[in-house]
Order: sequence, then structure tokens, then C-alpha cells
Amino acid sequence: MNKLFFVITILFVFSIQTSSQPRENRPLPNFEKLKLELNLTAEQAEKFESLFNKKMKEMKDVKDFFKEDRSAVGDKIKELNEKYHILFSQILDEEQVEKLEQLTKRIDGENKDKRGKRNKH
Repeated sequence: MNKLFFVITILFVFSIQTSSQPRENRPLPNFEKLKLELNLTAEQAEKFESLFNKKMKEMKDVKDFFKEDRSAVGDKIKELNEKYHILFSQILDEEQVEKLEQLTKRIDGENKDKRGKRNKH
């Protein structure tokens, strides 16, 4: 019985340690998916990833700063999206920009669906 309790305690401690790692140290799986879907060259991927990470950090900062004001968050996120769309367009060719716009619209639609389902409960 003591061994079982000990094993469960150890597993619990390890699970807390792995789940409490800061998000900054975790890879962003969305970038790898974008890299493949946009068919980025190595040079494009390097530049795009740098901008992508900056955008993600800025978005997190905005959400943290305006926690209580959803309207302000939405406005600032929209501004960031427009800013980074221009910056991404400078790295990508026309076909990749079009693909990025399609992906963005699809993701926005999925996010709206998720928010709608969440608000119904």
C-alpha cells in the first residue's frame, strides 16, 4: 500500500512539473503547421518564424493588459493582425499570401464557432 501511494505521489509531482513549464519555452505547433501549408523556403521560414513569435508575444501582452475589457482586446488584436499581415506579405510571394489569407479566414471561422459554443453553455 505504501509503495502504491509513493508511486502515485511521484507521478503526480512529475505531472505538475511538466504542465507548469512556461509557455515561452514550449514550441509553437501552429508555426510548424503554417510552415508546411505555406511551403516556406528555409529563408522565409526563419524570417516568418521570428515575426510569428513577435506577433504571438504581442497578442499575449495585449490580452494580459486588457483582461477585463474584451472590446479593447478585440480592437488591439485587429490592429496587430493588420500590422503583421503587411509584414508577412513582405516575406511571402503572392501565392503564399493568398494561402495565408485563406488559412486566417478558416481559423477565424473556427474560433467564432468555438466562442459561440462556449457562450451557449
